[in-house]
Amino acid sequence: MKRNQNLDAEQFDRAVLDAFLDDTDCGAFGTIDTLSKRRDVNDILMLASEKESATATLTASSKHSSGLIGFSSAAAIVIAALTAIFVWYTSNKSTESSSEEHPTTWFGEVQNLGGTLYLGNQPAVPNAPLPVEKTIRIDEGTAMLRLPTGIAWHMEQNTHGEIHSIKDNRLEVTVHQGESWFNVDPQRMGPAFSVQTPMGSIDVTGTIFVVNAKEDDTTVTLLKGEVWITLESGRRMRLKAGNLVHLRKQSQSELSKQESADYHKRLVALKWAKETSLDVADNTEASSAMNGSAEKNGVAHLNGAASVLTQSQLLRDIRSQRQQHNWGKVADLYQRLIRNAPRSETAIVSRVSLGEVYLTKLNRFGDALTHFNKYLKSGHTALLPEASIGKCRALRGMGKHEKEMKCLENFIATYPSAFQTPDAKTRLDKLTR
Repeated sequence: MKRNQNLDAEQFDRAVLDAFLDDTDCGAFGTIDTLSKRRDVNDILMLASEKESATATLTASSKHSSGLIGFSSAAAIVIAALTAIFVWYTSNKSTESSSEEHPTTWFGEVQNLGGTLYLGNQPAVPNAPLPVEKTIRIDEGTAMLRLPTGIAWHMEQNTHGEIHSIKDNRLEVTVHQGESWFNVDPQRMGPAFSVQTPMGSIDVTGTIFVVNAKEDDTTVTLLKGEVWITLESGRRMRLKAGNLVHLRKQSQSELSKQESADYHKRLVALKWAKETSLDVADNTEASSAMNGSAEKNGVAHLNGAASVLTQSQLLRDIRSQRQQHNWGKVADLYQRLIRNAPRSETAIVSRVSLGEVYLTKLNRFGDALTHFNKYLKSGHTALLPEASIGKCRALRGMGKHEKEMKCLENFIATYPSAFQTPDAKTRLDKLTR
């Protein structure tokens, strides 16, 4: 999406958000369903820009109309010149239209450039808008790209990728080859985000991770947060911070201390280190990080560290209460976790866990339905099958069988190969007899 050079990043993100945001009940993500016929956000901003430009031109024309009347000969020259320019312009536009069936859509921009970056076939310059559905490649050096809202994409040399149009409230990026680093703000608001690779897809909310796509294998290294990876076979894997997964082998391993240290150096160079100081330290020497050695080594302390520690403590308490089967206490702790940081990825995925507790342990079907629905509205995608079938089961518990039937039909159509689908079909057959 192309933005006005005079529009700062915060205003630009707000403009994009205003176009997306609809239901703020979950406080995380919006929807574009309220936009007429799901118009592309780019079109909205471009139309606004054109309207502003046209208004400015009309105003200027009105101010000088009296002066132009007195200089008819000059006006004739101007008109002739404009006519010539118009003929040349329309001729060129006609040529362009014949070579390009659809106009280019823009989304994001080149933030920093330290090499030779091509957008399609055109060399890029700093602040250049990023094209959608065209190859973005860097042959030499590195480049930092910015996607609204709250997504940074760092490309190493010999990396090829592509940005896809936003459809169904989802933004996708494809890494065809090379090494890409992604930093996704956990507090971001906007379309759901995923990264496609030759060997699987990565569903993301708030994380820092590295994708290295090669001909014989693709690896994903997670430095912060949590992601879910869907392999070509349909199998889904959960990747934890500090781990690396080989998509071809479908094997996951923990980073060594040396590997963690090497990644940390790269994060320092990218100025992303403060966002992962706790996570990286947890995979090396967690106790030294807790004692402040990260700051001693020159690493800035993570903003909101107290909140992160609170989340960690709450998760430990939840595990402890689960082992003791204190399900009422488990539900209370999940509620507290969500209230503390409602937009964090941990809180968003916890809604599915809380829904399961309400559904299967406490028989509070209405509360279960509420949390499954809030997850489904959040824009997070990793647990969509679980939340969707949970919604159907909650409706069953509430005795709303017509809504349950529609829910099951949608689930079967959307997830035909999910492991819950056979049971869903059996239940649907029983309801339709």
